[in-house]
This record gives sequence, structure tokens and C-alpha cells, in this order.
Amino acid sequence: MDRWLSFAIEKKVENLKIQSVSIEEVYALPECLYTCSLLITLVLGFCSFDANVAVAWKSLKSIKLKWMVLSNDHIVNLLSGCPVLETMELSRFKGFSRLEIRSSKLKRLNLIAYNDDELDRSLEIVAPYLQHLEICESLYGLKCKLVDVSSLVNAKLTFEITCIKDIQYLLDEEIDDDEDSCRGYLQGFMILVWDYLQKLSSASKITVRTWFIEVLCMLQFKGVGIPELKCKYLTLKLNKKELSVFGAAGLLRASPHVECLNIDIRAMHPDATFCCFGLQDLVKGNNINLQRWISIFVLPNLKNVKIAVSSRICLINHLNWSYAKNLFELSELLLKNALVLEKFVIISKRRRCEKCSMNCAYKYLFPLAEKLLGSPRLSTNSVIIFRE
Repeated sequence: MDRWLSFAIEKKVENLKIQSVSIEEVYALPECLYTCSLLITLVLGFCSFDANVAVAWKSLKSIKLKWMVLSNDHIVNLLSGCPVLETMELSRFKGFSRLEIRSSKLKRLNLIAYNDDELDRSLEIVAPYLQHLEICESLYGLKCKLVDVSSLVNAKLTFEITCIKDIQYLLDEEIDDDEDSCRGYLQGFMILVWDYLQKLSSASKITVRTWFIEVLCMLQFKGVGIPELKCKYLTLKLNKKELSVFGAAGLLRASPHVECLNIDIRAMHPDATFCCFGLQDLVKGNNINLQRWISIFVLPNLKNVKIAVSSRICLINHLNWSYAKNLFELSELLLKNALVLEKFVIISKRRRCEKCSMNCAYKYLFPLAEKLLGSPRLSTNSVIIFRE
């Protein structure tokens, strides 16, 4: 591998990908690579850095690191040696506890899954010039704290957190059956979600998924107010759980500037990562009337709504009457409160289900569209469109 890499560097390689076989066969990067100043894009997987060798990638604009253990010193060395870096992606990462990005060039950061199931881990992100941030997939119990993301424009927070009891099981530890410990663990993430909303108050594009929205729902049940957001483009990635609809409605109430709303419903299996005691707290939402629970509010700028169902799971067996009722109430709420609404589009992304051999998405969504046609609307110029 070293000889091949030396040859590539001699030939002035600009785009390079190095990936070892597995975590058991980590490839130690040779010193010649650290001074390859012509590199523009670099992808590394199952590799290791030498913290004592200074990085000098003066032309590097994009870096992707997968399945790597990185210390705080590694991160500092890497960022200081890449003065024109624009995009950074860390996938299945672990090790470091602080990510401080002071370069005004680096605008995009993607964090894809945390690869350490230890408890009480935290990561601080200090990136005052960052414009695009994505945190997705499972973080286990990692508390990812946004210290300074004051220039953020686009935030995608589609990650999940694993219940403390599931982590104890994975670590083969004695499972603590004390309900208070589970609630205390979840309380820490509830505070974190509220802090996210404060830090993202100026972002124009926000995407969140079911776990985030359910925690948001719990905050509202506890009487905690949601900070007002300035986002204009809001995307909600929901699964079939009925309770997430209430969190979505509360988030909309805190988003008076939103112009485009996308709701992507995936009828996936129940989320095993969500805390069982947290779900018990959410059960109270089953009998809540959405229209009465959400105080009267107006969406003065909402112009376009899109609801799409895209799933590999048969909807006949995974969508219940209660969820259908809540989704209709949410849709009706949007029609009643959107002052300048132009289009309300409902999309079935799949024509034929592999399990029931029917277009079950169509059978679920078309009646919803028909029912909404007779619902009152605040905007006289709005149209409801059903699309396959």
C-alpha cells in the first residue's frame, strides 16, 4: 500500500481514496501523505493518523473520514493543516470531544453516526462560520452540543439517541430498572433539543425527524415554550407514530416565517431507540384534540405544503385510524391557518406495494385529499393537489 501511495503522490494525485478492510486492519498513513500539497479531495476509511506528524494539505477542499478513532489533537492538527477546506464529513466516528472550526472557508459539516456506545459522552461544536450542518443516524448516548453555529443557514438534525437501558444491554452491563435514572437520562436530551432550537433560531432551512419531534412534543406537554424560529423551509421526516404529529404542530406554531413545509412520512417499524419511559409520557397525547391543544395561531408566510409517503412497509398493516385522524387534523390546521397558501400537495411515491400487491399508499392518501377538499381554508387562492 505504501509503495502504491508513493507512486500516486509522485504523479501529483489530486483525488484520493484509501480504505482498509476493517477495524482489525487499520492502515497507518505514511509520512509522505501528510505533505501531499496537491490533494483536493480525500476519503479515508479504517485508517489512523500520527498526531506527531503535521498535516500540510494546502489545497484540500473536501475530506471524508470513515470508521476512524480521532483524538482532539488529531482534529486540531487536521484543521490547522487544511487552510482552504470547505467540506468535512465524519462517519462512524469516535474519540474526540471538541470540534472547533475557526476557518471561514469551511462551510459544510456532516456527522454520520457515532461509533462509541459508552455512556456520558459529549461533543462540543464551535463553528461560527459554518453554514451547513447535518447530524444523522444513531449517536447512541452522545450529547452533541452546538456551542457556536451563529452563521448556520441549513441544519439537518435527523439523528437518533439510544435508550440508556439499551446501551447497558449492549455493554453487557447490569440494567438499571430505576425509572428515575431513565428519566434523568432523557431529561438531559430534552434540554439539548431545546438548546438546539435556540441555536438554530436564525437558520433558514431546518430538517428534523421523529426522535427530535417526539422530544419536542414532550417538552410542550411539560409546559416548556419553544423558541421562535426564522426558518423559511421546514422538513419533517416522520414515521407512522401518531404522537409525532403533535410535536410537528407545536414546531409549526414556533415557525411563523416558514414558506415551504415538507412532511415525509415513512411507515417504519416502531423506533426501538426511543426511551420506553419517554413513550409512556407521550401516551397522554392519544386523546388530545389537536385543534384545541394548539392555541389559535396564523402562518402568515406559508405558501407550499407537501405531504409524501415513501415506505417499503405495507401501509395497510402500519397505519392506524388514530394516526390518520391526527394527520387529517394537522392538514386541516394548516389549511385554516395559512394566510397565503398556494399549493397543498399530497404525493404517493410508490405505485405498487410488494407485500399486499396493491397501491396501499394511494388507498390511504387519496381519501385524505378528498376529505381536505371540503375543509375550510384561510387562503382563497389555495389548491389541493394529489400526485403519484
